[in-house]
Parts: sequence; structure tokens; C-alpha cells
Amino acid sequence: MAFGDYNYKLEIYNIANTAKQCEFVRSDLLSGEVIQELCGEESLTFQIARNHSNFGYLAKFRVVRLCDTKLGGYTCYRIKRIKTWRNRQKVFAEIYCEHLKYDLADRLIRAEKHFIQENPQTILDYILSFSDGFTRGVCPASPVIDFDINYQTCLDAIKCLAEATGLDYIVLAEAAPFYKVVYIMNIGLDTVTISYGENLKAITCQESIETD
Repeated sequence: MAFGDYNYKLEIYNIANTAKQCEFVRSDLLSGEVIQELCGEESLTFQIARNHSNFGYLAKFRVVRLCDTKLGGYTCYRIKRIKTWRNRQKVFAEIYCEHLKYDLADRLIRAEKHFIQENPQTILDYILSFSDGFTRGVCPASPVIDFDINYQTCLDAIKCLAEATGLDYIVLAEAAPFYKVVYIMNIGLDTVTISYGENLKAITCQESIETD
């Protein structure tokens, strides 16, 4: 992990992630934290003054794009919790967001399905047919496997499929063509770089790799 000049802004979109509502530059934020765990938690938390003129756009379930203004890319998160507190005469807010991959945890496969000697690509396509527009990225076509789905969420089924193939899974929610794309592959070590912005009081990144 390396720290240097990190150029970013936060863009707030509607729930469908189709219409921009407003944006926050680094001077608007008091602090920010990104957590990225391979096959695990991915979240964004930031703090802002409650009296900011754009605070009203921060509503539960809206999408936050963490944009790299230098490289032009972004990662999508969904607002899950807004907490406010008072310090003397000022009111502040902490906004907790989860990576868009957690939308897959809200989509239930309402059927039992049993695959016999099927290739993982076909299985993943079936799982994603119950999702809200997620598509298959890299996924092996062999070896063929037996695989059962029993009334579980799309995210749980993806995790089980990754385990059955002996691989990892990763969900991207970035700029096209990497928007809402699911990969099952050997990812290996994951490197994340988060850098300080000159007006941001604090930004940290926690990273862990889950292994057997």
C-alpha cells in the first residue's frame, strides 16, 4: 500500500445510478475511509458537515461514485446509513456506503436448481439472471462440476460457485465496460493504493486477503 497525491471527488447519483444529483470535492469532506477485502467487505465511509448545501442529496440507497479525477475512473457504492452527531454548536454527519456488489445480496434465487456436470460459465449466467443487470466477466468454462442452488441470494450462490471451482470471485462496479461485472478467477494478491488529498483531514484504507 502506498500513499501520495490522491485526486478524487464523490458524485451522488439517484438509486438507479442514471442521473447525477450533486458532487463533493475533497475540501468538502472531513474524513474518509475505504475498506477493500478480497471476497469480503468493500465499503466507503465519509464525514461531512450537516449544514453543507448539498447534504440533502445524501439519501439512503442513492449511489455514490468515488471518482479518481486524475485517472478518470470510479467505483460505485450505495448509501446504507447516515448518522449525525453534534459537537458543541456544530452538527456533523457520517455516511456509510457499501459496494454495489451487495445489491446481489438483496436478490433471491427463488428456486432449487441442480446442475450435473455443467460448466461454471453456464452456472454463473443462471445465477446472474436473477440479478439486477449484473453480467459475467472472466469465468472458466472447465472443468465441469455438479452444483446445487437452494433458495439463496445471488451473492451467496456466487460465493459457493467460486468455492466449488477453487477460485476467487470479484464484482466490479466501475466505469463501463466494468460496470456490474462478476468475475470468477484466480485473483491472487490484491494491491490497493489510497493517497491523501491536501484538504482532506484523514483517509485510510484497510485491506485483507482471506485465505484458507
